[in-house]
Order: sequence, then C-alpha cells, then structure tokens
Amino acid sequence: MPNNQNKDNFIDKAFTVIAESIVKIMPIAEKEKKAYIYYRDGLAAQNNGDYSEALEYYKESLLLEENKIDRGETLKNMAIIYMSNGDEDLSIETYQKALVENPKQPSCLRKTETKWISLKDIRK
Repeated sequence: MPNNQNKDNFIDKAFTVIAESIVKIMPIAEKEKKAYIYYRDGLAAQNNGDYSEALEYYKESLLLEENKIDRGETLKNMAIIYMSNGDEDLSIETYQKALVENPKQPSCLRKTETKWISLKDIRK
C-alpha cells in the first residue's frame, strides 16, 4: 500500500505544480488568481482532514472571489466541514448562503432539504 500512497502523493504534487503554472499564465486578474489559490489550498487541507486550516483558506478565498458559482462552491465546502464538525445549524446556514450565490447547485438543495427533514423529525 505505501507504493500506492507515494504514487498518489506524486500525482497530487504534479497536479498542483501544473495547476499553479496554468493559473500564472491565465489572462485573469491577480485577485481572481489569489482567490483560486486560496480555494485550492482550502480543498487540499480539507482533503487532508485539516478542517480549521481549510476554513481559513476558504474564508480568504471568499474575500477575493467575485464569481457567484465559485463562491457557492466554496460555501458548499465550508458547509460540509461544519456538518463534519457537528455544527448542523451553521452548516445549514452556510448551505443556504451557497444557494443564494448559486441557486442551481443541486448538492446544496439536497443537503439542506435532508437536514431540514431530519431536524424537523428530531424536534417533534
């Protein structure tokens, strides 16, 4: 198994280097590039289980990001972390913010609906 893990780490690192190179040459504003880098770092931290670091990166990304679809995706990832941490109310609130940014985000609709139904049943 360690061999597969080394291979996965190599692929992750190679992808990161390639993605950084592409971002550097893309004809987009520096602010958008920084927002993407914060988002990408947040996603990496989230995938590694470092949720507090991921949230910090996501918050920085939101300060810079103007694209509503990208903001919705960032908020969705934050909601997933809040749910994983057991903060259902903050998770639902964050899913709702994601839906304001991108109303057509089906995963947020499903998660919010599922949580409301389960919370309604619990509170009966």
